[in-house]
Amino acid sequence: MNRGDVYWVELPGPWGRRPAVILTRQEGLSFLTSVTVGPITSTLRHAPTWVRLGIEDGLPHESSVNLDSIQTIRADRLGERVTRLSPERMRQVSRAARFALALDES
Repeated sequence: MNRGDVYWVELPGPWGRRPAVILTRQEGLSFLTSVTVGPITSTLRHAPTWVRLGIEDGLPHESSVNLDSIQTIRADRLGERVTRLSPERMRQVSRAARFALALDES
């Protein structure tokens, strides 16, 4: 399991089963029992907190990571690994997460 990996997960509530990208820092993955993920949806939005993904990213169809809906789940809820996002795509995801959480503001 690595930061940037996309896994099938079972998320609570209406989210249900869907792919999600691991956002947890790499160093923490060896000892943490939970991981922070960005859910991936087939809804396509043009917003600073959404990052488009496609077939070139290893997904079966056009999708988006919704960084307004970041969730922390138990690591044992991760299912099958789908793909790993490229470093450039993860930079986009990181920028969107910082924006979603207002981490660039003073």
